[in-house]
Amino acid sequence: MITPETERAWLGFHMAFEQRLFPNVHGKCSSGKTQTIKQLAGLLAENYIENNCSDLTNTKSLERVLLGGVVTGSWIAFNQW
Repeated sequence: MITPETERAWLGFHMAFEQRLFPNVHGKCSSGKTQTIKQLAGLLAENYIENNCSDLTNTKSLERVLLGGVVTGSWIAFNQW
């Protein structure tokens, strides 16, 4: 589903990638941020890791997720931060 917010997001992604940057996605709850990034990763054939954080998340577990993402070159989404 294409909305004005989605179109602005895709434009922002395009501009960031042209400058060899990666956009930081933020916004209201349930606005489609995670799905947009997941779709973009699929379109660009990139690995995608989704990590749901909780009160029990500690620095060691975050370190393992980040290290795994760096080693595999994956995009990482941290939800419920």
